Amino acid sequence: MIGILNIVKKELDKIFKSPRLIFSTFILPGLLIFLIYSMMGTSFTETEEAPSIIYVNETVESFNNIVSSLEDLNIQIVKNQVQADLIKEDIENQKYFVYLEFDENFDHLVNEYISGNIENAPTIKIYYDETSIESSTAYTKVLNIIEIMRAVKTEEFKLPVNFINISHNNVATEEEMSTQFFAMLMPMMIIVFIFAGGVAIGADTIAGEKERGTIATLLMAPINKNQIVLGKIISTVIITILSGVASFIGLAASMPNLGEMYGTVQTVNYSFITYVELFVLILMVSLIASSIFLLASTVAKSTKEATTYAMPAYIIAMVVSMLTIFDTSMPSSVLPYIIPLYNLTIGLKGVLLTQITPMQILLICSSTIIYFVGLMYLVTKLFKNEKIMFAK
Repeated sequence: MIGILNIVKKELDKIFKSPRLIFSTFILPGLLIFLIYSMMGTSFTETEEAPSIIYVNETVESFNNIVSSLEDLNIQIVKNQVQADLIKEDIENQKYFVYLEFDENFDHLVNEYISGNIENAPTIKIYYDETSIESSTAYTKVLNIIEIMRAVKTEEFKLPVNFINISHNNVATEEEMSTQFFAMLMPMMIIVFIFAGGVAIGADTIAGEKERGTIATLLMAPINKNQIVLGKIISTVIITILSGVASFIGLAASMPNLGEMYGTVQTVNYSFITYVELFVLILMVSLIASSIFLLASTVAKSTKEATTYAMPAYIIAMVVSMLTIFDTSMPSSVLPYIIPLYNLTIGLKGVLLTQITPMQILLICSSTIIYFVGLMYLVTKLFKNEKIMFAK
């Protein structure tokens, strides 16, 4: 029994006698969960507060009355005649989210149809973009309003009358819908696979030498310390990049079959430039992943400890890559394109949506390279610190 207690004490001491492990094991996970869900909550709140802009071709009193009575729907109605060939472009540019085309004198036609004076019920043509979160949300709100209009009339005339025909018009093409589905999932999968593939190799690069007791022999070898650490950096980067290249090959091979995965016959045909942009961004993910793992490996005393330090970065990368899943628009400001990891996520999504510009890619790549160089400089400094390298 005493032997068991001694073993338990020894293992617990590894954690509780190390401030760094206490922080990374007990404090950091809770802190990350709090920050992540706080940001997600704020993001969703901001999305819900944005009004749904709906264009209508004419003022329909029955429709407007329902909207006025349901303020929580947060709908903004704008009367404006829109040319048929501009509807798709306007919705994609978020000039408005849904366009409603009512039959002329809609309310009068409703009463005439219910009274049996005309044979055909009036029609509402709904134009929306299924690939847009804002448009899909507004579309759902419109359907709810129409159902309430039906319920009010049914109660008024005491009989179930389907007095409204609805024409659903999704302005997004099948290829656009397939592209959006692909762009929702692939950035997260690429980032997660690269981080998962590189964490074990990166954690062992330097911490493994410490754990095996070979770091002293390595440092006493007739090789400059700068050359040693540079060799470690290059090898780790190469392995992580190869992992990224494998992800790229799998991604490129799966693209022609995207239509089948989405459940349609429509395939997505990306240009050669798109593949080049994807490859470059995957290399950037590999660089930032390897730099984070090398830093954790340099600071840690063992491979296990290095993995513990690297795991929060892995979790952050996974969560950040999930934050943009339901966002189909590209940020207009510069800041998102220079935020580590987040910039790579929106970059991959922008490429897959074919909405990213060369300037945005340049911002992402240049900022990522700066972060990589900065982290590698820090690794080099720590590698030369004997207190760090020979800590017990």
